Amino acid sequence: MQDNFYHIGLPPAEKDQVNWPLIRNIIQKNQGKDQVGSKEIKFSYGIFKEFLAIRAGMPHFRLSTSDQILEKVQFHNTGEKQQKGLIVMSITGENENVLVIFNFSNKSQFFSFKNSNNYHLHPVQITGIDKVVKQSFASSHGFTVPGLTTAVFVTD
Repeated sequence: MQDNFYHIGLPPAEKDQVNWPLIRNIIQKNQGKDQVGSKEIKFSYGIFKEFLAIRAGMPHFRLSTSDQILEKVQFHNTGEKQQKGLIVMSITGENENVLVIFNFSNKSQFFSFKNSNNYHLHPVQITGIDKVVKQSFASSHGFTVPGLTTAVFVTD
């Protein structure tokens, strides 16, 4: 886990040769800012394993039919009052509920949600390697999630 070979080669000519000048230009303009090292690769690997552990430990993330998905999954940040940069998804279960907030903005965001005080950050994220996600929390009025973070909340 030393390198991801991001800047090695270009996409196959049959498909993307027309885009090669654009790709070269983007890589050159980035001046290596988008290059990652061993530390970032290991961190990404660790986060990925944590998401797999969350999925494996919760049947909510293993719904197998479209009927189950339609019945149990709901999206909350929709409509005219939608907050930019947030996807808020809940999944109802037999004994507990899950709420996942994807914050794609650069800043921390608050999302108002009824009965949010019944939720807490998933134990895997509480004990995990991501220090930023640990700043996510539920209060009596909603959830706060740092920028560029995916937080998984579960009911007590």
